[in-house]
Amino acid sequence: MPALIVAFDGVLADTLGLRAEAIGAACLEEHLTVDVDNIRPVVAGRSLDEAVVHLLRERRGALPKTGTDPAADDTTIDLVSLRAQRHYAARLVQGVALNATIQQQILDRSRAGHRIVIRADSLRRDVEPLIMLSDLEFLITLLRCADDRVAPPVSVTHPDSSFLRSWRTIDARLTAMQIPPEQRRAIESSSQNAVLASAFVHVDDS
Repeated sequence: MPALIVAFDGVLADTLGLRAEAIGAACLEEHLTVDVDNIRPVVAGRSLDEAVVHLLRERRGALPKTGTDPAADDTTIDLVSLRAQRHYAARLVQGVALNATIQQQILDRSRAGHRIVIRADSLRRDVEPLIMLSDLEFLITLLRCADDRVAPPVSVTHPDSSFLRSWRTIDARLTAMQIPPEQRRAIESSSQNAVLASAFVHVDDS
């Protein structure tokens, strides 16, 4: 029995722009100037919190000058993350476009007997209402969200990646269902994510 794994953010749902806007708005509230166009590539395959950390710490974004006190930087990052979650939730309430072509693929594959898995970088509280509105709820075998219980950390290079934790969980579930990698097809949100996911499944990037 084959399986289709679809990325929610950036594939099924047009949320990448909303997530980038939410982070940009949160940065402005903390007096940080960040170009939204530079944020969008960062959010694909990352939780909102991970995207903020990557943008402001790992990429040495526009953090305020706080001397040598690392705690101040951490506090700023925490505040931006909290504000970004609030802004993102507010944008979701206004509506999110779902990809009709992807919805039809899910419907067709389900009718053909495929197992359907949705992998989300957003929180479950943000994803489930949209899934319910899409009428896909009863077709989905597994919904894996960024804040679900973590899988055992087996990656040395990306020990804290919610993306890889999600994929390890999906892999374990499909393996338990006796669906080997060669019978799995996935649609990911970027070429980089497709490369990372290819260890578990055949992937088409969007």
